[in-house]
Amino acid sequence: MPNYYSPHFTVDTPTALVGTSADSPRIKVTPGLRHGGVKHTHALIDISGTLLATTQVLRMFTMKSSDRILEMYLTNTHTGTLTFDVGIYLAGPTHDGAVEDANLFATITDGTAATRTALFADILSDLDRGKAIWELNGDTVDPIVDYDVCLTAVTVTTVTEGSSLLEVEYKAGGE
Repeated sequence: MPNYYSPHFTVDTPTALVGTSADSPRIKVTPGLRHGGVKHTHALIDISGTLLATTQVLRMFTMKSSDRILEMYLTNTHTGTLTFDVGIYLAGPTHDGAVEDANLFATITDGTAATRTALFADILSDLDRGKAIWELNGDTVDPIVDYDVCLTAVTVTTVTEGSSLLEVEYKAGGE
């Protein structure tokens, strides 16, 4: 009976069984997949006194396309009606790059819920945890770029005060 191997033994097929011992060489896997420290980043934006427009983009922080997302949380304290999509934009040299996927992580998330909301269950499944951003984005190879993780306002009415806190737990790609 042949042995089958997980992606920890090869980098060619990141999500599939890679075959038997006869056809699967032992290749050292990126440490970020096998082990490596969990990192945490967060950004807080206070929009008190600012009226957001529909499609207004709030650039929260930058991540590499090879970073592996484990969990993402959004906490809002806004008044009025406000909903967000959570996705990625190309960072660009001055953080003004084009949209890549405006709702990769969440779509129509309540911006007035004063609770900490886990976003992974919105669009992505538990089986997507630990995948690199480029894989979540549907790319076939890592484009080796920086992405800004952004909130995009979808519905805005009479929002006069409040804050948005976006948190991510991840493993840095390439470590």
